[in-house]
Amino acid sequence: MEPLIYQRKYESLLRAYIRLGEYCAGKIDKQDSFNGPKDFVYSYFHTTYSLKEALKKLDSMGGRSGLVETYIINESSVALGIDISNSEKHGELRDSKSKKSIGKLNSHVHNFDPQGKDRTELTIKIGGIKTDCLDLVTENLEAWKGFMASNNITF
Repeated sequence: MEPLIYQRKYESLLRAYIRLGEYCAGKIDKQDSFNGPKDFVYSYFHTTYSLKEALKKLDSMGGRSGLVETYIINESSVALGIDISNSEKHGELRDSKSKKSIGKLNSHVHNFDPQGKDRTELTIKIGGIKTDCLDLVTENLEAWKGFMASNNITF
């Protein structure tokens, strides 16, 4: 049996999360040190947007697709993820779910890591505050897991 759309989106979300984590841990080649990490972050958040749309269309939601939108508004990390996706997709944020401003994603390579490895710092300004992207992605993933568990959405 072919997986449901939301299952494929969730599996894609997990792969994007793993790629970003591996990149931050130095397990992925860092030849493209400035755009590569940004691509990983945007890929993750674009996938969260696709997951949201797939969940809204899920039959088991039984006309309760408003639950998805309500959850997004009430769950900060999910709202921020949707805002980051929309901001990158449209070049600006038109209708903020989080009610916060979304700044540019920044990538900084540090060549002076005490362990002798380069490391890349990925941050984004949210409401004027510098936020670590991997931390935000981790919070976002945990929030989506919580939503699916609380609504008995299983694989």
